[in-house]
Amino acid sequence: MKTMTLLALFVMLLGVIRQSLLLARAGFSPAMQGQLARTPSGRVLLHLVCARRDHKFQWHGRGVVRELFRA
Repeated sequence: MKTMTLLALFVMLLGVIRQSLLLARAGFSPAMQGQLARTPSGRVLLHLVCARRDHKFQWHGRGVVRELFRA
């Protein structure tokens, strides 16, 4: 795997952690969902939260992979 790809994945992971901390502090309101959907790391977090809620792990897993490799 190329160094830039590893760096991009690391930056994305840091973004997901940051977004999850923000989500924990601010709650999960519709306005927050809209704000999260604006960034790739926010969309990854939304996929993870929704997968936990509706148990469609394969569908949300594909969404996470799509967002990670879009960067």
